[in-house]
Amino acid sequence: MSRQVALGPDDPPDNEDPTPSGNFIENLKNRFMEKSKSILGLWPKIPKGLNHAERDIYDRLLKTLKNRVASGQKPPRLAVITDLAKDYDDLMAMVLLGELHRLGLVELEAFVANLMPAQQRARFGRGALDLLDLQKTPIAVGSAGSERQHKVNEYEFKHCSFMAPCTTTFEKGEDLLLQILGKAAEEERKLTLVLLSSLMDISEFTNEHPELVRKAINRVSVQGGMFFDGEGVLKADNTATNNNFALDHAMAFTKYIQDENIPSMVYTKVAAFATKIYSEFFVELAATGHPLGIHLRKTQLAQDIKFYSDTIDEKTRFRPFMTPKWFLTNKSTWFTEGHSEDPDIEPYPTPEQVVPYLTVVVAYDALAALGAAGEDALADLGALKPACSSDVHRIVGVGPSANTPGKVEDPGVFGEQMATAIKALVKGSLLASMQGLN
Repeated sequence: MSRQVALGPDDPPDNEDPTPSGNFIENLKNRFMEKSKSILGLWPKIPKGLNHAERDIYDRLLKTLKNRVASGQKPPRLAVITDLAKDYDDLMAMVLLGELHRLGLVELEAFVANLMPAQQRARFGRGALDLLDLQKTPIAVGSAGSERQHKVNEYEFKHCSFMAPCTTTFEKGEDLLLQILGKAAEEERKLTLVLLSSLMDISEFTNEHPELVRKAINRVSVQGGMFFDGEGVLKADNTATNNNFALDHAMAFTKYIQDENIPSMVYTKVAAFATKIYSEFFVELAATGHPLGIHLRKTQLAQDIKFYSDTIDEKTRFRPFMTPKWFLTNKSTWFTEGHSEDPDIEPYPTPEQVVPYLTVVVAYDALAALGAAGEDALADLGALKPACSSDVHRIVGVGPSANTPGKVEDPGVFGEQMATAIKALVKGSLLASMQGLN
């Protein structure tokens, strides 16, 4: 007895050649894979303990994942260079990337920890990766990151309870990069570079292996440090903190990706300041009980107190523009709660007095980390404003500066949604680890 089967959108009608086409077989396979994952519960689980807005972020990203599976699109493979522990947002970025990896939206190929003491930063990163159940993700020791001595602040490692043992052995950053980029080139795959610190390492590597970088890298996600000059040429920003560590290297690598037309997305401090995250979020992270959440809370407060203290004296300011007024405007609620901006009318607060107003968190590195998830993920999240053009390079967050004095400010992001996405993934990453979802 014959059985009639309803035709699907990819099935040939009776009057067409019944021989399966390549597209038909591929579509059928993708639909089968998607249905199988749904039936077997193989889609990544959403951790418990998120609020409604945070769960919505996961729903959006799972939509991205399902669309990729249906179309056969592979997730971006990431090589990350970062100065872990220098600021709290370095760890936030790693935690966020760990969750994108768990969700299958990216594949973490490797981390390189640079900036003196790079060995200690690699130990910090190894311990953090292990706590995120990323034991198989390698991390290497990068360069000194700076052409001058870098002062290590007490808060960088003081509260770390998860440092890998001092006997831990690490590859050199250049060796690990050569290994993963070489393998990618052999397999005709492409990687995304996520650059969250000094560009010394990637500049030196590119100088030694320009052809390999050209073959193996198809995208760069950068934390600040670049701008378009009057002729639309991508340039290194000589006022950016990370570039200031090794400006010649920043200029060389920026010129390289400009000359080679390697697509880049640059997330500036304008975008970061528009992405409002408040210190209460770090209290939530500590409340998860995860060691990384506890570390982030302790470090955030200590770092911001030290940061403000350094702005008071011109000799200790990290950058000349980082004055007390700049800090109180961008990283506190001192002025918004009614205090005068004129120190002649009301003196600026002491470090002790400013503590209750340290409510603004700048998750700078986390923006570039999230940006590495891919344009489809960013579109589904609704956190990034549409691009005005299809240029190879994009600056997210522009405004008037020493290099672009006439530029009208545009953060390039929908700040509230970007903040929600970052918070959801950072908190979700810690909760997923605590709940054994990895």
